[in-house]
Amino acid sequence: MAEAKRLSVLLAVVGVTDSADQDPIVTGLAINSRDIQAGHVFVALAGHQHHGIEFAEQAEKQGAVAIFAEMPLTQDLNRQATHIPIYEIKQLSQKLGALAAAFYDNPSRKIKVVAVTGTNGKTSTVWLLVQALTQLGQKAAYMGTLGAGDLNALVPLANTTPSALHIQKHLAAWVNAGYDWVCLEASSHALVQGRLNDLCIDTAVFTHISQDHLDYHRSMAAYAEAKQRLFTDFDLRHAVINSDDGYGRQWLQTGIKAPVVSVYGQPFKGVQHHHQARNIELHQAGLAFQWHHNESCDAVNSVLLGRFNVDNLLAVMAVLTELNFTPTQISEAVTKLTPVPGRMNVIRLSHKEVTVVIDFAHTPDALAQVLSALTAHCSHELWCVFGCGGDRDKSKRPQMGRIAEKLANHVIVTDDNPRFESATEITADIVKGMTSKPLIIHNRKAAIEQALAQSVTGDVVLIAGKGHETTQQIREDFIEMNDFQVVQDWQEAAA
Repeated sequence: MAEAKRLSVLLAVVGVTDSADQDPIVTGLAINSRDIQAGHVFVALAGHQHHGIEFAEQAEKQGAVAIFAEMPLTQDLNRQATHIPIYEIKQLSQKLGALAAAFYDNPSRKIKVVAVTGTNGKTSTVWLLVQALTQLGQKAAYMGTLGAGDLNALVPLANTTPSALHIQKHLAAWVNAGYDWVCLEASSHALVQGRLNDLCIDTAVFTHISQDHLDYHRSMAAYAEAKQRLFTDFDLRHAVINSDDGYGRQWLQTGIKAPVVSVYGQPFKGVQHHHQARNIELHQAGLAFQWHHNESCDAVNSVLLGRFNVDNLLAVMAVLTELNFTPTQISEAVTKLTPVPGRMNVIRLSHKEVTVVIDFAHTPDALAQVLSALTAHCSHELWCVFGCGGDRDKSKRPQMGRIAEKLANHVIVTDDNPRFESATEITADIVKGMTSKPLIIHNRKAAIEQALAQSVTGDVVLIAGKGHETTQQIREDFIEMNDFQVVQDWQEAAA
């Protein structure tokens, strides 16, 4: 792991030059007081409800040698209560990346980093890229919604894109373990909050933008601007842009900060590296298409479901092409790729010939894409079981109700993660977008079982919203709720 650093070295990184007389050795950094060990610096950041400085005394008791406190403070400091130095630092959250990078000896300079941003497609693209790199003999780590590390041994993360401190800490560990690559999801929150600051990014990928997180960004313009930071604020070597997306085309016109730019989708004037799928076939066992790239053409077959996975595969192949893998190597690797947990995962009810698909789709665009994709794989009727999360963008609820009613033959509205909102009010918001009242079953397990019981031969049942999640949040409580397990248990009981 990283070597210890003198306190004065770390103070200089955050712009403090008048350090104390003593210059202790710092053995670690912590942004959570519960993680502090002897010799650590406690980085006390301003949170939504609390400021880390409230835990100053606890930090000292656990062995912290100093506290870096973000200004402005929410309370007057009682410096008499602690005997370790406290340094008040402006914009400490934005400086955390530089601080962590310095402590861990800039690990992103020793490993190649690929960052993927977009409303939908981030998780799938990163997951598929890590798989492909592994197939091609590279040692690659994943970081995103599903956790961090090797795909077969992921460590859970608190956020899609973790704190700057945890990013640098993970990278340092992967450098020491001999990894060649890390592929990560870059969320809009992370880009605004500076969690990727001081990260050396080799390649950035843009999937697409649709409505999401307006509770945080307030407008689509601000949301898109947050995503665009990945292509303006970093010294990229390579950028991959979805040229079928309006924002992607706009960014290509205004300029991408990268010497090499690739697009997937429609060709774009002035960009030399194009990747396009033609003669797309969607069938019960997966998909196939002709991959046209840089005046060449190769056949691609995949077990993945859904038209949108063609775009995800094109993004992966665009990255791999710039790494100088041959088209044959890339095509063979893509053929072996498997779905992301919770993304278009298929369970076949063999006793009644029904296909169940579990997907994380939780935005209007994602739900529309999944339902539209499944119509190509459905020989009879399409079911949709879904809900919307509480304490999140309310404007998307009626939109999702409208989409489900339009694209599915049968809709069951259920609870997602109500959090601190009324589940009844959430479903009422969903129903506002529908012309007729759907079946509402708040108990998610019961809703899924109802759809499974009523489905008949040739039907496809989509269970949307939670994907890989294994719990359901109802106020402060996290209860066990696994869509996969519900389907498997029902199938065993029905067999």
